Amino acid sequence: MAHRSITPSRLFALVLAVVSALATVAFTSAAEPLRWKFAPGQKLTYELIQGTKAGGMNMQQTMLMNWNVEQVDDQGNATIRQSFTRVKMNVEMPGIPAIAYDSDNPEPTGPAAMMDPMFRALIDHAVQVTMTPRGEIRKVDVPDAMIEALKNSPGAGSMGKMGSKEGIQEVLAQASLTLPEETPADGAEWSNTVEMDHPVGKQTVETTYKYIGTRDVGGDTMAVIKPSVKMSIAGLNVKDQQTSGEILFNQSEGRLNSQIMHQDVTFEIPMGEQTVEQKVQQKMEIKVTEADESVAEPAPVE
Repeated sequence: MAHRSITPSRLFALVLAVVSALATVAFTSAAEPLRWKFAPGQKLTYELIQGTKAGGMNMQQTMLMNWNVEQVDDQGNATIRQSFTRVKMNVEMPGIPAIAYDSDNPEPTGPAAMMDPMFRALIDHAVQVTMTPRGEIRKVDVPDAMIEALKNSPGAGSMGKMGSKEGIQEVLAQASLTLPEETPADGAEWSNTVEMDHPVGKQTVETTYKYIGTRDVGGDTMAVIKPSVKMSIAGLNVKDQQTSGEILFNQSEGRLNSQIMHQDVTFEIPMGEQTVEQKVQQKMEIKVTEADESVAEPAPVE
């Protein structure tokens, strides 16, 4: 096995693939039966904290997203306006100065200034999603202005299809978990498969969810779900992958309460006649509240 270095651009694309793999399990549901319960005017704040290590790179990111439920029909299908409100990112790589970005900084400089147009496109424009009580995505409306801003931002090429309207629609629709019709018994499992195009190749992510039971958290009954992820990328061999984590879903409120995921993936990457082994470690945590909270500091990867 050779041990040559991977170019930063290829490494970043690989990290993006792993990050998006965990994103496919970011918004899930739990038992009673497993149903989302929406109400017009309901507002949720999603706080997403990610930490990634790969090939000497250490990337930490915090994102805040608002879910505003605009309307709910008589079948329980909800129209939800989703928008990012803040992004913080810190990136450290060997041989280059550390990068610190915060969308609340009105005058970013250096590499952070190059990141700003891409994140600003996500913050300045909202996506409208229609979701069923089972978590099925019926419709996704992506504004043209968002796509135009993404296309014109530096580094847009590294986003691949994810920077297009079709790509965003596809990712949101496929990432949403379609829940079983019946109430699951303890130990019941269900799964979904997501396919996405990335600069490093076509990615397939299969997520299996296992219903563990319920737990009392602060007087609320939470459904406990254990997810596991298996991913593959065309042209790359996934030598090893390990996933651990836990999802808590508030049964009475019908919404996600929290999630924590750890994933370690080792790739074998062909480089000419040789193969390079690359390990990517990721930790992701999601907290959901009914009111806005302050942005937490990015979580370190353990």
